[in-house]
Amino acid sequence: MILQCARALAEYGVEPRHLRAFRSAADRQSDLIAQIAGPLVKAGKAGARDRADDLAREVAALAITLHTSLIKSAVRDVLHR
Repeated sequence: MILQCARALAEYGVEPRHLRAFRSAADRQSDLIAQIAGPLVKAGKAGARDRADDLAREVAALAITLHTSLIKSAVRDVLHR
């Protein structure tokens, strides 16, 4: 999936050096999700890993929705100046 997206973006002139920003943002967001869900795993209680996985998926979905909304808003602002 990552390679397919990178190839599709390349068709619009997005170069590999531009992809670093996407990777950096994803790394920062995944680190934040790990900070939120990680303590559940460390608690060591029964079912903690499953709860942490569920929490991580939920927070990731919210982060993706927020990220998408922010990009759409920013692009709209740039195009309608």
